[in-house]
Amino acid sequence: NENISIDEEAILEIARVSDGGMRDAISLLDEAIAYSGENITVDDIHEINGTLTISELNLFIEYLLNFYTKFM
Repeated sequence: NENISIDEEAILEIARVSDGGMRDAISLLDEAIAYSGENITVDDIHEINGTLTISELNLFIEYLLNFYTKFM
C-alpha cells in the first residue's frame, strides 16, 4: 500500500538493530521511509541508526590494529 521498496539486507539490518522489538523495528522502518522515500537500502538504515557497515567496521578494526602495533 505504501508503494516502497526495501532491500532484503535492509530488512535484516532492521531486525538485527531492533533486537526482536517490534515497536523498535516499526519505528526504524518509519524513519527509513521518511528519510529515504520509495527505495530503502541497508546504507540508509546505517545512516539513520548511526551504525557502521561491515566494511566500515572492518576498516576501523584494521586501523586500530595498525595503530596498536605501531605505537605499542
